[in-house]
Amino acid sequence: MRMNNHTPTVKWLSIALLAMVFLTVACESDDFKGKHCLGMFLQWSDPQDDTTTVSNVHIWIYKPDGTLATDYELAHKNKLNYWPDPLDKGQYLVVTTLNMTAPYLSEMTNGTRQSDSFAADRILFKLDKPQSAPFHAHYGVKLVTLNGDRLQPTAIDMHRMLAELTITIEGLPDGTTVTGVVNNAASAIYPARKNSEGAYGLTVNKTLPFTLPSATSQAGMLQLPLARVMPTVQSDAESDIMLIITDAKGSSTDYHLSAPPIKIAGRYILNMKYAEMHSEMHVSAYNINNWTEGWIIDGEILNPKD
Repeated sequence: MRMNNHTPTVKWLSIALLAMVFLTVACESDDFKGKHCLGMFLQWSDPQDDTTTVSNVHIWIYKPDGTLATDYELAHKNKLNYWPDPLDKGQYLVVTTLNMTAPYLSEMTNGTRQSDSFAADRILFKLDKPQSAPFHAHYGVKLVTLNGDRLQPTAIDMHRMLAELTITIEGLPDGTTVTGVVNNAASAIYPARKNSEGAYGLTVNKTLPFTLPSATSQAGMLQLPLARVMPTVQSDAESDIMLIITDAKGSSTDYHLSAPPIKIAGRYILNMKYAEMHSEMHVSAYNINNWTEGWIIDGEILNPKD
């Protein structure tokens, strides 16, 4: 992983394995009798994140009853593995974040700061404003069982909190401006709650319209800047997107898209031709790879009120 422009490429696993050698010796000492050592190293879920610069790491470790056992904030960007103080035997839920700094926020559901009495499933991740973030923040959650005296190495997959949406429109007259809103984007995410697919990361049901960046067409083409967007609220089966197209004379037209749900860490690419766009459109998906989904227009949705 390339840490920054001034440090060499470092593989997280290599660092972790070296640390494990020293930790294994330490965990066998008399000072740790009756305790259990947890060694954590972090790895990217999406290979595209391999060159991500890390500026902040935060780790919460929760006891089986949901109370906080310990937490750590590691500002040192080269520290990509960690081992907490020895822990008692049992199950622990580990919640980890990378780069969860402004404009990202971490808070509890009641709005107060983290304390020992707050359960993991009350942690919320959100943005301070409902608009595209300049970078990705990542989180990882894993249930760990400690039942031995030796060091227990644990890999934690780090996922993007936000999704990515790219929209391209072909055939627009030059000077046409496009902007948009994801109407049913979630206002926050519960990282330690499981979604319907059994993965950690559940969006709340409260919507907060998410503003997409704008762009102006040139040479008949327009691509909105890459938008890092909040995923769809958990209660909705589709994402609700409104595009506003304004011509060079200032006249605007709204285009409503019903699309597949935007999921945490997903990547979505929508390519359209202006001549084929309607005021109401339904979008279906096709798979590009494990992380990226293409969207295509199915056709016009008839208004049931007509």
